[in-house]
Amino acid sequence: MNQRPTQKDRACALYRYIVQVIDFYSLPSQLHVYENLLEESRTLRRHHCVYRALKPMKLGHFALALYGFRTAGQYNVFARERGDLVAFSAEYSQQRNIEYVCALSGGVMKPRHILHEQNRVARLWYMLRLALDICGPANGRALRKALRLIRHIDRKYSWVQAINAASFLFNAFSFRHAFTEENKAAFTANDFSPVPLAFKYASYARGLKQMLVMHGQLPVKTSETVMPRLDYDLSFLYGETALDTYRVKGEPLGRILFTGFPGESRAIRKAPEEIGSVGICLSNFYDEDTHKAIIKIGKLYAHAAVIIRCHPRMTRRPDFSGFGNISFSTFKAMSDFLQGCDFVIAGNTGAQVDMLKLGCPVAHFSKLDKFGDDDMGMVADRTVMGFDETRALTGKDIDQFFNDGWVKRFRRYDALYMATAEETRTVREDVARAYRELLEGR
Repeated sequence: MNQRPTQKDRACALYRYIVQVIDFYSLPSQLHVYENLLEESRTLRRHHCVYRALKPMKLGHFALALYGFRTAGQYNVFARERGDLVAFSAEYSQQRNIEYVCALSGGVMKPRHILHEQNRVARLWYMLRLALDICGPANGRALRKALRLIRHIDRKYSWVQAINAASFLFNAFSFRHAFTEENKAAFTANDFSPVPLAFKYASYARGLKQMLVMHGQLPVKTSETVMPRLDYDLSFLYGETALDTYRVKGEPLGRILFTGFPGESRAIRKAPEEIGSVGICLSNFYDEDTHKAIIKIGKLYAHAAVIIRCHPRMTRRPDFSGFGNISFSTFKAMSDFLQGCDFVIAGNTGAQVDMLKLGCPVAHFSKLDKFGDDDMGMVADRTVMGFDETRALTGKDIDQFFNDGWVKRFRRYDALYMATAEETRTVREDVARAYRELLEGR
């Protein structure tokens, strides 16, 4: 049977995670993201309209709580099954990375995934079950405390922090139903968003061992304020750069393994002498300055095709009808998009690692978003090219940059990039051994 933490330990963890959520969603970059989401997400927009209507009556926190409850009803936490390992994925990239590490273990790690439920009828059934549970006599006091806390956060900070705190609280309650006595470890791929944090808290309260794999490259410049200390029992990181970023908050408390970035490794391809196609990879942000930056790129490469890949959450398509060489990619898969690009210009996005892993040259242009100049730190350490908007990069510029010494620099981000069979075999053995020892308490 799992050894569960004391009530005091659970209370301290709950407080720590709420502070973590508030800190992350206090970042200017995240506030910009939510400005975009209000235009992109009809559901969020409706809740925000109700929130604004109720706010003058000091009842706005009820609309925020309702949104948090709605997010909790999106996951099938009631399909409880036996097994050592329970994994949670809030989105596809997280599921991919968890499955990647499990594959490295050679079948030793066999998780049961808690996934987003696509069926609307099923989601309504989950929400009804949760509502009956939350509003039951046994949980009335906890519900009142949660509502007071959401109201306090809304008053002291803003609706953005409060709505994410509400999401954390209601999902933490929901995930209590996700575990059985046979479960020994919990696996997640995000350590700062409210729903994965709620899963972490609920599994911690049950006494499960904690495992983490990265779901994307970490920002460097914002790490001092928002990146939590790495406190998992077993963490799988892409490479040394990620560990350096986490160390800002102190040495990790558990075991660390470098497992590299998921997917096939391809050598950086040679750029043609005359650039014929330029990709633009957008982060989860778009405004008028982003629009102007894309137009600048289109003018610099007037005789080339400029192909835009939007962030998966971006539903609106900006109008570039006056520029015949600017278009939008129709491909969902990153690999398909990259096949049509001689090189890619990107803002502050972890997708830079994805593209480099697939062998596509990447240049960074900070004016594509408002997340800062080289927030990922990849220009500073010469892993990604800097883009000067005053002149077009040539094939010669690109080939010279991605020449001698670049592979070694990139392996700090992806420890298994262009790895030998022996290196890969060693990592596989280490992953399987570490998981066995974790379950055995060693």
